[in-house]
Amino acid sequence: MCDYHIKIPTDEDFSSINLSHAVQIISYVLKMELDNLDSKQGIKEDIPTFQENEHLIDHFDVVMKKIDFYDQENPKQVKTRMRRLVKRLRPDKLETGILRGFLAKIEQILNKKN
Repeated sequence: MCDYHIKIPTDEDFSSINLSHAVQIISYVLKMELDNLDSKQGIKEDIPTFQENEHLIDHFDVVMKKIDFYDQENPKQVKTRMRRLVKRLRPDKLETGILRGFLAKIEQILNKKN
């Protein structure tokens, strides 16, 4: 799955580029970045898996539906936007757990009211 959106700056007269050129540019930039890494220092070791992130996003969606946060007939990409937000923030496993616990507590309170 795609976790990031990338924009390659182009000349205003040529606002789009061929996919193969885009892949080459991105590959080159990634290689240069990897070559510049002195060590794995600073890289989060406790990052959640793709599945853990999806569980968090699904949990947000469930709670948002329970509190009628958005019209389910016209969701306006709410879940997609939440996915982008989570991917951009890149919470670690502990932060993901905190968010899931927060959402679980909201569900618990909502279930007591019903």
